[in-house]
Amino acid sequence: MKRYTLKFQPISPSISATDLREEVDRVLLRLHPRITYKMGPLYRGVDGAMLANIAMDGKRKLLEEAFRSKVWSLPVRFEKLTWGWSTENEDALLLISANAPLEADPLAGVEPLDGSLEITMSKRRMQGRYIALMLSTLALLLMLFVNFRYPRSTVWEGIYIVFFALFMFTLNDTPIDVRVYVDKITIRSEELEVSFWMLKKPACLPWEQIWGVDYTNPLCTLLTKENKLRFLLSKRFGCEQKDEVLKTIVERAGLSYVEGNFQILSYRKPDA
Repeated sequence: MKRYTLKFQPISPSISATDLREEVDRVLLRLHPRITYKMGPLYRGVDGAMLANIAMDGKRKLLEEAFRSKVWSLPVRFEKLTWGWSTENEDALLLISANAPLEADPLAGVEPLDGSLEITMSKRRMQGRYIALMLSTLALLLMLFVNFRYPRSTVWEGIYIVFFALFMFTLNDTPIDVRVYVDKITIRSEELEVSFWMLKKPACLPWEQIWGVDYTNPLCTLLTKENKLRFLLSKRFGCEQKDEVLKTIVERAGLSYVEGNFQILSYRKPDA
């Protein structure tokens, strides 16, 4: 489920947090019978705004349209919908707790890296996996040809099945695209620099340009207004500090946790 924050501005100080929670609940119930959702905590920000945190598996556009078109019976005005769970700052006042347990950010307990540093990947490990992938793919194609050439050979068929099973369990997550293989990652106070095998010039992204991160093991995708930057980021591919690097990117770019687990993660700027 994706996490969102609904921001409301009370028109009257008499509005009840419980009444607002129930009204939000009724709007979500009418969205679609197949959409599931959970109600997170409800806060009052330092500016008096009421922040309703929810988790939902529907599309953001559908959610935003439903709340903008809603005629509110309560003395409240819907202001905006943002990614992640926002409490504005640490001084926000908790009004109502979540009504169901929700998954936590897998990187919540990870400490980000400090200062400026350079992280060099284990090129031997990455090259070994890539060479093994190429040789295995070639061997599978060769054995497939032999199976077609000698269709009644149970020996070749058995060898092919065993080899294919080994390939799927050991190398199926190794990307064929050599453009995503990284030499080193340099973290600076003002930007992130990623150096690739096949590119002489490294890619440099100022932190303020990154509005989203999608991580699908072992690939990390950084989202900017102009394009996407994809690169390998995994312990199996030579980055022992994978979690720390991800946490550093998320914090320095000012991103909020949206959804995921240890294999798939998604972060966004609240107003992206």
